[in-house]
Amino acid sequence: MIMNKIINKVFPILTLALVLSLSACLNDSDYSNNLIGTKNTQNQNFVEVHITSADNSNIVARAYSVIADPAGKDTTITQFIAFHLTSGPATSDVTITYKHMNTLNSYVMDSLVNVEGFVLDSTMISDLNTGLKVVIPKGSSTGYISVKLNPNKLIGSSFIFGVRITAVSDPKYTLSNLNEGVVKFGPANDYDGHYAVEGTFFDAANALFTGRYPMSVNLVTQSVSKVDMWDNYIGTWAHSFLNNGGGSYYGSFAPSFKFDASTHKVIEVTNHYGQPAGNGRSAELDPSGFNDFDPVTRTIRVSYWMNQPAVVSPHRTHFVEVFTYIGPR
Repeated sequence: MIMNKIINKVFPILTLALVLSLSACLNDSDYSNNLIGTKNTQNQNFVEVHITSADNSNIVARAYSVIADPAGKDTTITQFIAFHLTSGPATSDVTITYKHMNTLNSYVMDSLVNVEGFVLDSTMISDLNTGLKVVIPKGSSTGYISVKLNPNKLIGSSFIFGVRITAVSDPKYTLSNLNEGVVKFGPANDYDGHYAVEGTFFDAANALFTGRYPMSVNLVTQSVSKVDMWDNYIGTWAHSFLNNGGGSYYGSFAPSFKFDASTHKVIEVTNHYGQPAGNGRSAELDPSGFNDFDPVTRTIRVSYWMNQPAVVSPHRTHFVEVFTYIGPR
């Protein structure tokens, strides 16, 4: 993006890039379009923090394409985090009280700061909700935390902001286990974008499973050096394939690629859903592949496995793929 005619390339993080422009007031169209926000819990009187529909961990990474402002003006985001009533519209106003999480009151925040290197800085992002309260008005099921931040300060770092619900004014509502959420945010990294994928696919456990190429995917910033794969055919974090000619995908599996900042080599592949996920699936880099990123063309070449030792060992599915950059997400 351009500032004083100088192109600033800055780091990656979440589901669709938002442009932070001079004095802009942004609504979260991703949430409104159901691209983010936890899935509705059928007709139960729960109140929840809504961060991402694809992952119950309630941790989301948001990548911003930054237009830095020479005047240093702030930007307001009016729907940064949502609080939601799962049983539907409220019959009267419902007030939700929350607190900010930090490294002292949250293991997740401590890990993100002290292990993954995210920055927790109260001066970076200002909570605009008075008294740390969100009011869900009568007739609605959702209320929002609004924040203010300065695009200039995003450059060069990745930040986190976490909240936990502490109380709800209406006694008929109880707190869901999704009562906290963390947003990882910062500028989009070099690897973030919309890609076309070609490659080879071999599943050692099922010969009817074959590659579904070319694929359309988004690589979404998770940190300065990492992107996770969003499969546009499936519409979530996934890796699709053909099952006897028909479209399918592996449940709880999507590759996460980590790059070396200086060499641009792919140095690690893991599973977005965990190492391993609940169904035993994990990802692993195949070091015999090219495993690189071309900073000029933004082409990525990578070889990796999906492991599922309960089905076949040591590796179930082998992927050798080329990601061709199409443009921004």
